[in-house]
Amino acid sequence: MEVSTAFHEMAEQFYQDILEDCLNENELINFVLSPFRDQSKRERLRAYLDYALSTEISDDELLQIWLSTPTNIVYDKKHLRALLAKIRGRL
Repeated sequence: MEVSTAFHEMAEQFYQDILEDCLNENELINFVLSPFRDQSKRERLRAYLDYALSTEISDDELLQIWLSTPTNIVYDKKHLRALLAKIRGRL
């Protein structure tokens, strides 16, 4: 599965110390979505997350997609899917 530029940009926001810099998950989501002020960018990210979170994509595949981005944070498969669903819900 090809990674969309919007997903790539969102994942790039997960820098090494983000979990120390954000006080809670809500703050983390606000931060990673901060580059997505433009509605068309938000729609592109939402569409990609809709597909990535669909039942067609396994947890293993989703993790591989995540690891193909420039993120510095690795989540376990179940937490990654749950976090991405929360991010999707915020869009």
